[in-house]
Amino acid sequence: MFRFLKDDGSPSDYYGIAYARDIDGLLCEIDKYGDPCRCEITKLTEASICFRREVNGDSLELDELELGDSVLRKMLYSNNDEFKAPPWSNYGG
Repeated sequence: MFRFLKDDGSPSDYYGIAYARDIDGLLCEIDKYGDPCRCEITKLTEASICFRREVNGDSLELDELELGDSVLRKMLYSNNDEFKAPPWSNYGG
């Protein structure tokens, strides 16, 4: 799980879930949504997501998005100490 940071370094309201086999892959996955050097990460021990998909011609819409309790607890009640700078933040990005 990751969250992006504001310019002042405080957490923004943008959270995401990313999975990759290695740290380089994780950087690439987070990069699809924002600057991976302006985020913090934490591990999820379990996670679930459910949604309804609707195909309209060439477009796909997702509706009724629900996140599992473990993800919601991390986003709502997590101690800020659980989120850490990712390893690549030391590379000067």
